[in-house]
Amino acid sequence: MRKTLVLLIASVVVLGLVSPAEAAKKSGKKSFSVSLSPKPTGTQKKYNDTSLDLSSRHAPVNTRTTIRGKVRGGKVKGKKVAIYVTNMNTQARKRTFLGSAKIGKGGYFTKRFAPSKGHAGRYKIQIVKKAGSGRRAKTKTFYIRVYEWVSLSRFYDAAASTPGLARADKEPVGSRTNERWSVSYALPGASTAVFNPAGYGCVRFNLKLGVSTASRVDAAAYTVAQPGRLLMAGTKTRGGGFDEPSRATSERIDPNLPLTVSNVGDPGSRLILGLPKMACLRPYKVAPAPR
Repeated sequence: MRKTLVLLIASVVVLGLVSPAEAAKKSGKKSFSVSLSPKPTGTQKKYNDTSLDLSSRHAPVNTRTTIRGKVRGGKVKGKKVAIYVTNMNTQARKRTFLGSAKIGKGGYFTKRFAPSKGHAGRYKIQIVKKAGSGRRAKTKTFYIRVYEWVSLSRFYDAAASTPGLARADKEPVGSRTNERWSVSYALPGASTAVFNPAGYGCVRFNLKLGVSTASRVDAAAYTVAQPGRLLMAGTKTRGGGFDEPSRATSERIDPNLPLTVSNVGDPGSRLILGLPKMACLRPYKVAPAPR
């Protein structure tokens, strides 16, 4: 899995505008027009619209973007546009004033957009240019998807998991420092950890699987699955590093089904599940909207 979710790629987009001629027919006054150049473009394969990643390790490149636009029509230099944002995946759907942006030479304006961690969601962005100088007001709307990698410890289902499973943070599966993780679970043979992220719009998952150096046997077999679908299966040896899903495997999850990780090996084996997480679209620091 690539550790970051999104790369921002500059591209030019002109959003569907009402032409001056059409506006003139309706009101006798020319309308302002607004375009965005560039827009933040994500690499989420399931979506063609824009996206950001609040948990990118390449922050701030992927955790924020700059809205750049242009206002045409009349003398606009020195005027302002107002920008509003609404997280459509929150229960409240509160429209928030992001701020105003002064229009400069050539009609251009810029405004930084940087959502807070814990506030993933599909954001509606509205750029508003008030009426003036004989021209009508104009509002332009577009959307940005904001994802965040969420630790599956938040979704751990103790009741559905094998009784007695315990956290084993930083327990090593090898001698290298990158073979131990800050959030880990120890799975003895014939045990299963269950995580239930339903309702959070998760589109990818990641985890590490390796045999603990404290295991009583040298190997452990594992499966990673959801009801009706096997996502991963394999065998690891003690000191043999760790496995993690490919991107194609990562994107096969159903966001509404629980994820199970099982040690199906010898009862004396000790499998370490490290850094289980999912890239989710719904926020967790405020109430998410009902599914």
